[in-house]
Amino acid sequence: MVTLGSGRIYFKTGDESILKEEIPFIESPVLREDEEERYEVPSISKDIGTVYEHCIRAIEKSLNFGERGGLPLMGGWGGRLE
Repeated sequence: MVTLGSGRIYFKTGDESILKEEIPFIESPVLREDEEERYEVPSISKDIGTVYEHCIRAIEKSLNFGERGGLPLMGGWGGRLE
């Protein structure tokens, strides 16, 4: 959702400084083989990146295709569009 939100702000305001803001990433263990989803509060990572870097990671993550039906993973919130 970071890509949608930051994109809307950028296109509405024309202010690209939003893309340069630095914020921490979040961390969560990878889903186990027997898990379809997990509800949890992720931890805050020590790894910090710009909103632009967050967007790039989200897009790259979504390009990992799922096992069922070849649909993209929706890694932004940990769920899958499968």
